[in-house]
Amino acid sequence: MLASEMDREMRLEVPRRLTGSAAVYCTDIVVARRHLPGRTPSESVVPLLIAPEHTEMTMMLPSRFWPTST
Repeated sequence: MLASEMDREMRLEVPRRLTGSAAVYCTDIVVARRHLPGRTPSESVVPLLIAPEHTEMTMMLPSRFWPTST
């Protein structure tokens, strides 16, 4: 998955031997610059919307809905 920049994977399970038996998934997300504060990726953590019971897609929450910094 990491070697091919053109292929897309949604909800690819990471081998449990690498995660300490926890269920961990790798996926692609599309980031719209207009949803980032300052329109640049400057945060190390961003809020994501995940609804695995409805879709395999993951969406970044627009910054206007992010909590304010403390």
